[in-house]
Amino acid sequence: MPIFRPEAIQTLKRWQEPIVIGVFLLATLRIFWLAFVWASWFMALFGMALVAVLGSLFYVALLRTNLRSDASGPGLVEIDERNITYLAPHLGGVVSLDSIRKIDVSPTRSGSHNWVLYVFEGPPVLIPFNAQGADRLIESFSALPGLGVERISRAIRTNSLVIETIWEKGR
Repeated sequence: MPIFRPEAIQTLKRWQEPIVIGVFLLATLRIFWLAFVWASWFMALFGMALVAVLGSLFYVALLRTNLRSDASGPGLVEIDERNITYLAPHLGGVVSLDSIRKIDVSPTRSGSHNWVLYVFEGPPVLIPFNAQGADRLIESFSALPGLGVERISRAIRTNSLVIETIWEKGR
């Protein structure tokens, strides 16, 4: 009989990044506290800088964790430099980051979401959030000007079945 259930291990893997950053953040807060105990201005400034950096990394890690899924959906997403390839039986395709003109988040009735990537030439590519490798799309989209993780997270948190445009070229 296994000590940990597979679901528990999956959950720990999903939360691994925020947990590790949180531990470092707590250690940094200790450094910041020691700076006041020792009355060291240098340590206080160093601690403040570390807390600011790790705090922002922790915030982004929490947002990204909310966007990750169990990767049980159809298809496979491969990312090679600036090219996104979605291999699936239906609506698959290859998209270059430079050719994307608009990105929508489309909710489904089952509670999941899909990326809809519109290109200048050709049909849009629909990628389920829970497709294998789709969680790496967030890092790819960070190269697009003006698209942040918070905007994606806000679009996902809405409970309506409305398609939300999260990025448009030239906007």
